[in-house]
Amino acid sequence: MPLIKYSTLFNDNIIDIVIPLNKNGQNFGCLDLGINSNSTLASSSKLIRNTITIVFASVWFMFILGVLFNMLIIKQPLEELSLAVKSIASGNFNKRINFAFYGKIGDLIFYFNDMAEKLEFYEKKNVDKLVLEKMKLETIVSTVADGAILVDTELRVLFVNQTALKVFEWSNLDIIGQSIINYFPSHINEKLLPALNSLVKSTYVYNWNRETKELTVNLGFNSTKTICFLLTTILDQSSNLITGVAIIMQDVSNEVKLSEAKNQFITNISHELRTPLCNIGSFLETLLDYHDSLSLQQQKQFLNIANNETKRLTILVNDILDLSRLESEHSYNLTQVALCDILKDLVMSSQIAANFNSIELILEVDPSIKFVWGNENSLWQVLANLLSNAIKFTSVGGRIVLRVYLINSSIKCKNLRNVSKWTRIEVIDEGIGLDPRDRKRIFDRFIRIENNTHLLEGTGLGLSIVKNIIDKHGAHIALQSQVSVGASFWFDLLQAD
Repeated sequence: MPLIKYSTLFNDNIIDIVIPLNKNGQNFGCLDLGINSNSTLASSSKLIRNTITIVFASVWFMFILGVLFNMLIIKQPLEELSLAVKSIASGNFNKRINFAFYGKIGDLIFYFNDMAEKLEFYEKKNVDKLVLEKMKLETIVSTVADGAILVDTELRVLFVNQTALKVFEWSNLDIIGQSIINYFPSHINEKLLPALNSLVKSTYVYNWNRETKELTVNLGFNSTKTICFLLTTILDQSSNLITGVAIIMQDVSNEVKLSEAKNQFITNISHELRTPLCNIGSFLETLLDYHDSLSLQQQKQFLNIANNETKRLTILVNDILDLSRLESEHSYNLTQVALCDILKDLVMSSQIAANFNSIELILEVDPSIKFVWGNENSLWQVLANLLSNAIKFTSVGGRIVLRVYLINSSIKCKNLRNVSKWTRIEVIDEGIGLDPRDRKRIFDRFIRIENNTHLLEGTGLGLSIVKNIIDKHGAHIALQSQVSVGASFWFDLLQAD
């Protein structure tokens, strides 16, 4: 049973209720409840409770309102800032945040825009510098005489200069990014592809060293060009991995032709030297061994043969020595030369060879021409060589005209004053003529042309000697020819009054 007791505390009537706590006859203690019967205190407690409730609700309301405010007000600049950061990270430095804000976020936006401007300035400066360097490099590579092609590891074209475009006639094709295999002729692919694949494989798999290979390929078809391909791997400096292959093309046609001409010259000169030496040795040995049994006439005949072979050998050696001397710094002292006398003697000495082939020699000289400035022996050698070639390459029954006439010119001659009177010497034949390809190299050393019977005669030094002699006279030798019609060689000398 609960016990009820009334007491007074601070002038308030308190009702104490004591409730015993028993369970199953066991006493656990008691619960003492005090109830204030004062209504004023109850009202105060209710007021306090209500106030606390209102304050608690107000605090949560302000918190929620603040969160909503921040979400609505700060969300947009934060999203703008996030997008701008992503744009900068992707490499677009043109992005700016055009959003007015104060406080820390405003400072952050200001610093971000300042950073973006500096990054854009640095990028533009570096890009402009790289573009300028790239343009310089491409300009240099595009203007060099050698062809240049750059391909990646998949053999796709990254760069090609103008020389290579002209060689392979790619000017109207867009080959950048395309496989080089589709544009090279098949016979070039057969030689280049194994070398390219070998370079890529060996550099990428087995070692990290830059390698170079050299191949010589004839372009074939209608072209007589011979191209030397230099293949060099390009490595990344940081990773040492191959990034591509540079293909440099050099036109070695002249070198190949010169090498062939030299080999042909060596073969020819060996034969030309061996033949007279063998003949001289044989006839002299016969004279020594059998002079008692040989008649005087036979001995004289053997000696004449040995003498002729000696002269032939002397001419050959002199040609070689003359060319070597002419190509040195040696210069002539030009004097007045009686040109008409040289021409008459030359025609007379060549008449026998011309008559043998039924060739008519015609000399046409302007009567007002008496003397020219030159070196007499050298001019004789030039005219004899030109006339000899004309007889050699003129068909039976043809004509050769040796024409000398005046021309007006203001050409300046070395070591001489400006003049207006020049004498032109021209040798015209009705021979087999020259192919356009042979005209460009006819004055080169060791170059020989087939005659009417398709034989290669001489040492191939005659016209080279002629050109050097004319150059020493401060003049220039010119050529005009047509196949099966004939050829005309001429040069100009200063007239001496």
